[in-house]
Amino acid sequence: MAGATGNTGRSVVETLSHFVSNSDAPPNIRILALTRSIDSSTAQRLASLPNITFVEKNWVDIDALWLHEQKVSKAFVASHSSPNQFAEESTFHQAALKAGVQYVVRISTTAPNVRPDSNAYYPRAHWAIETMLGSPEFEELKWTSLQPNIFLSLHLYGAVGLIADKDAPVGAIDGDDVGTFAAHLLWDQDPSRYNGKKYILNGPTDVTGQEIVQWVEAAPVSLWEGKCPASTTSKEFIEILAPSRSVVHA
Repeated sequence: MAGATGNTGRSVVETLSHFVSNSDAPPNIRILALTRSIDSSTAQRLASLPNITFVEKNWVDIDALWLHEQKVSKAFVASHSSPNQFAEESTFHQAALKAGVQYVVRISTTAPNVRPDSNAYYPRAHWAIETMLGSPEFEELKWTSLQPNIFLSLHLYGAVGLIADKDAPVGAIDGDDVGTFAAHLLWDQDPSRYNGKKYILNGPTDVTGQEIVQWVEAAPVSLWEGKCPASTTSKEFIEILAPSRSVVHA
């Protein structure tokens, strides 16, 4: 798992550890979690969970040989948002393909923005990654892209600096719900039904900019276009793991 101690990775680790501990999983199954600092408090806490092996390694340094030596069959990657994101994440997927990895679950970004003409480089990079993974050359590597419209932590706790429309509903989602859903996909013995899918993930309820203003008494500048309400959530997300953490109760 690349990004095992991050916003979504933590719950991937916790959920997979729970699955292994409460199933008839083969004794040789291993959950390999990567971190850049094995001494961090988060890494130490997660490393204490059963069936978890933590390795201090930057995921951008991973190559096909390392994946092959570690016998990696499935992978989770939550990339960074730096300008070199495409170069580094595409290299990871290329290595996974060459190493014979069966399935990758990756974290994307706000679904309406993932297009080639996006004004920001970050959504364009995600569009390019998904286009690459969907090409014939990558047919042997199964993949799923999760598109959280916006994380609850950004939408609510950073509300003063957030650009939110007064009336447009936004289904902000907790990062733990995203990670837990990713773990369910990774645990499935037949990921082929999720292959090539791009799932839109939202929280269970909407919140508007006006409601945030009422909570924090600060009015942000308006930009949202109302394209990210909870109603846009992919049905598979609701069927497999309905989100439980609402921005209303945060």
